[in-house]
Amino acid sequence: LTEAKILAELNWHPNIVNVKSYFEENSTAYFVMQFLAGVSLQQYVRNQGGVIPWRMAEDILAPVMGALHVAHQIGIIHRDVTPDNIIITTAGEIKLLDFGAARFSLGDHSRSFDVILKVGYAPVEQYARHGRQGPYTDVYSVAATLYAVTTGYLPPEAIAREENVPLMMPSQYGAQISATEEKALQKALSIQAKDRFQTMEAFGKAILPRNEWHYFDLKKQGPSEPSSKAQQPVQQPLEKERKPKRKKSFWDWFIKKGG
Repeated sequence: LTEAKILAELNWHPNIVNVKSYFEENSTAYFVMQFLAGVSLQQYVRNQGGVIPWRMAEDILAPVMGALHVAHQIGIIHRDVTPDNIIITTAGEIKLLDFGAARFSLGDHSRSFDVILKVGYAPVEQYARHGRQGPYTDVYSVAATLYAVTTGYLPPEAIAREENVPLMMPSQYGAQISATEEKALQKALSIQAKDRFQTMEAFGKAILPRNEWHYFDLKKQGPSEPSSKAQQPVQQPLEKERKPKRKKSFWDWFIKKGG
């Protein structure tokens, strides 16, 4: 419940799924999350034949990186940033969801973390319960996501890379990526945490030369506290008399952004 209350402070953020309510029942606790209509980035890439251009991936991941930067400001590390946890809504919005693996870093690196990971997207520190984790943990996962959607291949498992399994660069797979961007990606995918960008802001400024790196300042936003009581189902029936509207596609959003 404490995590739900703190995560609810991010309800104002346009790129993070909302917490609608939280409550205790059956000797445990529940979140009621926002329902999002759309497709995951994983499914979107699959629909495009298995890869998308680097520039498109850059535009999709930029809002996610900004959202993670804000989460890091209040001490939350996501620990599960993957293409299936990023949604492209029918309105063309980018949303980060599934904070189920999220934990608080808050500078306390001695505490034990659950070992929750997805092979290829998780850095080495997530393989150990007492591995030091922080914003740089999410930096690795974002970089792995960029790598996967633009090459069609997962990076080799982090612990395998410790045994000198090589990491091919996106340009070797034919991705149209600049030398500067590829160098930044390689740094973000460093095996050891100390060799990576230590913050999402540093990674964003290095990897997004086409985009103005920006994020929402948590201090300027008022927390949007959800109800702590059980509510009616989030998904409401459609009004019979409502005239159907054309749903905006991702491409409407992408073209509007100048893609």
